[in-house]
Amino acid sequence: MKNKSFVNIIEAVVVIIALIAAFSIIFPSFSYISGWPEAFSVLKARDIILTADRIGNLYQYSYDVSALQNFLDILIPINETGMLSWSEMEGTLKNKIVIACNCTSDQMNNLTSWFNNLKINGRDIDVLQCYTDLEAINPCIRSSDVLLIWKYKDLSSSTYLNTLRTHLTNGNGIVEIMDFDASTTIDDTQKKIFGIGTGGAWGSPTEDIILKPSDASQITYQSYKLFYHLPLPLEAPYSAINNPPTCSRNTTGNFYIRESFYPFWICDGTEVYFDTDGDGVSDTTLNEGDSFSIQGFYFSLKYIEGNDRIRVLFNPNYNFTEFAKEPGLKKIIPIDGDTNRIFMRIDIFSPPPASVVIFNGTFAKTAWLADFSRDWSNVGDDQRNLLISVLLSTSSKRPIGVLLPEIKIGYKTSYINTVNDDMFEVYKFNLGLGHPFD
Repeated sequence: MKNKSFVNIIEAVVVIIALIAAFSIIFPSFSYISGWPEAFSVLKARDIILTADRIGNLYQYSYDVSALQNFLDILIPINETGMLSWSEMEGTLKNKIVIACNCTSDQMNNLTSWFNNLKINGRDIDVLQCYTDLEAINPCIRSSDVLLIWKYKDLSSSTYLNTLRTHLTNGNGIVEIMDFDASTTIDDTQKKIFGIGTGGAWGSPTEDIILKPSDASQITYQSYKLFYHLPLPLEAPYSAINNPPTCSRNTTGNFYIRESFYPFWICDGTEVYFDTDGDGVSDTTLNEGDSFSIQGFYFSLKYIEGNDRIRVLFNPNYNFTEFAKEPGLKKIIPIDGDTNRIFMRIDIFSPPPASVVIFNGTFAKTAWLADFSRDWSNVGDDQRNLLISVLLSTSSKRPIGVLLPEIKIGYKTSYINTVNDDMFEVYKFNLGLGHPFD
């Protein structure tokens, strides 16, 4: 009898366990996990971005790591909130641009001086360079934003093609300054990477002209915008005497365009006297924002930076003295006949038009230029501005981090910002907040 009771108890326990298991399957347990930590981080980041924008400092904070960190230390001090932050920008020129250069030492030295003291919309653009031999994706190419190949190089080897394609897949650009004569050919790599070919007669060109893009989607648009909006620095390294005579301190430099020198004098860091007719005597007095004319082309004095330098804008429409045609050189054209890829051409339009600068590419850009440096003594500030515009426009615009702490978990908020001091820039500012633990 006792055994039977014990069996009944066991059976009852088994039934209860079975019922509990059945209920857990038919009616699963419900648990609620709050999304408040994520929402709080996103809302906090949004408030911080909007505050920075409303006080007019978002552009500065986007690129100045110290200023951004000081701002965040006030709003979200880590010792009180336990929050860490990171930020990045994407879609516009970086503060630091690295050029991988397949160049001679003289060419690299000239690049260093040409790209010195660049500034756009009030922020410095530092341009660094390193040498590469193109044989493989070496550390120089890997860390660069744009690759520059200067002077003729036979790129027919599949090794070169693979190297260039790999470089482009990372969102970087390639610029080639190269002439082709009767002894050189446009190989398959040139055709595939730069989209160039030969054809047609030269005619008798006298000038090279920049073509205005039809809209902002055209591949030449960024270079066009940079050429006419980047304030080109002109140094005044020498002390001047008696010209002009009314200054307590004046320094002088040269604006070299269209194969001619045009001296200028900075007077006490406030006015600039320009020799616009090239006779060695100042004839035009300028203040910041004033326009002036040389050889029928217009320029603007954008900035006077003490007695050290001035910054000058080229105004549309500027023409170059012709440098694409030389005896024995082949006429270069877009291989697909797409004239929208031509940034500069000779002034004589005889289809197909002889090109001076041709762009190519989709997600990453490439550009071919006729070699303006055949005679270094004739390389002018206009050609310097051209090369700067092409290199900057083709350089990588991939995201760059300003604050990059060690964060285990975090949430990012994006904000589209614009600035239009020298040039209209649109970029995405990303601010993330998180914690150093899971």
